[in-house]
Amino acid sequence: MASYAPSFHSDASTEFDPGLVDAKLPNDDTIIRRYKISNTAWRHHYNVKLGDDQQLYRVRVSEFRPKKPDLTFHAGMDDSGPVVAVAKFQHFSRGIHIGLGDPQAPSEMVWEDLTGRSKSHSKYRWEMEVHTASGPRRQSFLWKRTHHVGLEGHTWTRLSNRNYKLVDEQSGNILAMFMSNVASYKESGMLQLYVDYGQQFDLMVLATVLSLYEKARRRRQNSTTTGA
Repeated sequence: MASYAPSFHSDASTEFDPGLVDAKLPNDDTIIRRYKISNTAWRHHYNVKLGDDQQLYRVRVSEFRPKKPDLTFHAGMDDSGPVVAVAKFQHFSRGIHIGLGDPQAPSEMVWEDLTGRSKSHSKYRWEMEVHTASGPRRQSFLWKRTHHVGLEGHTWTRLSNRNYKLVDEQSGNILAMFMSNVASYKESGMLQLYVDYGQQFDLMVLATVLSLYEKARRRRQNSTTTGA
């Protein structure tokens, strides 16, 4: 059964205004869980840790092998851990297939689509079944790019184009925030959740936002390489 943090409505625009304070954004008192995400030196892996530095997932990145998932989530410290989720990027569209489970057991996989809703890559939609106080139900969510959040002590990180808020599409409540760390080469960012829908929901949130982060990194890298 889910537990709930206070409701926060996403009524702020994604345009950056340094003088604007959105009183409806969540604060630290409402955080249910915090995840720290870092990358290895050559960006072949991401590490996902809880706020107390306990590592939960090792995420393998595969960029140039079309038959492999672009992201593979292993439980634990390294690639020897069981596969718990994968992400497959659709390279001729903005879509991403997210699978919870191990592809080696296809009958047990749960697949969802993360679909782009804007040409500027600023909004993505996905669905899944969640366990709420009234029982399981299928809900839809939106990842929206935002410039209204930044890492503590680094307010200028609000300018990053890889900061996102997760919004419940039905209620408009903000359920999570991802703040990228453009101030560090190894630290990718921080994910904060304000609602408890269980471990599978957390994993889906991590898989979707890390997919957006990695796709944005590749777009930026390709733009730099081509001089666009």
